[in-house]
Amino acid sequence: LFIHMAILYLLDNENETIEVSIFETKKHGVPVKKYFEKLCLRELTTLRGRIDAIKKIYQYKYNVPVYINRELIFFKIRSDKTYWINAVQVTGIIKQEKGANLTFKNGNVLKTNLSYRSLFNSYKKAMRILEE
Repeated sequence: LFIHMAILYLLDNENETIEVSIFETKKHGVPVKKYFEKLCLRELTTLRGRIDAIKKIYQYKYNVPVYINRELIFFKIRSDKTYWINAVQVTGIIKQEKGANLTFKNGNVLKTNLSYRSLFNSYKKAMRILEE
């Protein structure tokens, strides 16, 4: 279970999920939603339950972050591919000429073509769950 806490981000490849963590990169032969469901069940809840609760408590209507536990809070970004970023592992968002980069606690960098503001707002939305 500790390994899951070190997830930096998930790459959503339709029928498979690629997990990039501090330690390794792993392929899971299931779509990202099924992977989230598995993580939620370990916390004795369901993905639907988590999403419904977050929508209700925080009044989020779209791009709802996925809260698994205090170490795993994912927000979705669509750059060239679809990623689910673990907000807890993010240390910075750096504006670039074209897009913005995410930096993680371990020094990894994920380059995106998203605007700084868009990326920052998605990150802030996810982190709000921890702050309240």
